Parts: sequence; C-alpha cells; structure tokens
Amino acid sequence: MKILKNLKVMITLLVLAVAVSALVALFAPWRIVALVIMGMILVGLTITILLLRYYTIRSVVDDRTGPRGYMSQLRSATQELNAAIAAFDQRMDRLEEELPERLSVRSAADLARMRNALLGELRDGSADREEPAGGTKHADA
Repeated sequence: MKILKNLKVMITLLVLAVAVSALVALFAPWRIVALVIMGMILVGLTITILLLRYYTIRSVVDDRTGPRGYMSQLRSATQELNAAIAAFDQRMDRLEEELPERLSVRSAADLARMRNALLGELRDGSADREEPAGGTKHADA
C-alpha cells in the first residue's frame, strides 16, 4: 500500500505542476515552451494514473484470492475452455465425416428431418441417435 500512497502524492504534484504550467502558458511570453512542458506533465500524469489503476486492481485481486489463487482460477478456467473447444472440434469432425451420407437426400422433407436431427444433436451434445428404419412417412413431392 506504500506504492499507492506514493502514487497519490505523485498525482497531486503533477496536478499542481499542470496548474502552474497552465498559468505560465497564459501569461508568459514563451508560451510554446510552457505548452510543451505542460504536455510532458500530462503524459506523466497519464502514466501515473495508469500505474495507480494497475496497482489498485492488483491489490484488490491479491486481497480476494492472493496471487496463487488467482492464477489457479485462471488456469482452471483455461483448461475448461480448452476442453470445451476440443469437444466442439470432435463433434464438428464427426459431423464432417457424416456429411456425405447426410447429403444424399431424396426430398425436401428428408432434408428438413436431417436438419432437425442435426440441430437436436448440436443442442443435446449427443450425435449417437439412430435413424428409424423403414424410410420416411411422406410422399415425394
């Protein structure tokens, strides 16, 4: 927390410096130099604010979970995401292998039935359903 106090002091000093350089820019004959100095001070102020936000966020994270707890949560979330991506890739590979047989349809009703089956598989996550034997129950149009 000592860093946070030092950063707050730096911000206060930089704000005062900006105010002084703004007054100099208004009343001094060498306004260009004062404007350049004020620009440099504003850049310093921006960097200081970013550092303050970084350390504040970091201290909040450290207070809640600690560095190891935070990293383990991040690691487990990454593993879950990778597992979900791998499962999705496997499902897409399986669907790509079945695609040629699924494309051999005779009518629009067959296509609609297969589309609904595919949507059900993607929604349920189970592509192991069997087609009922005996064909379709419609008249070819």
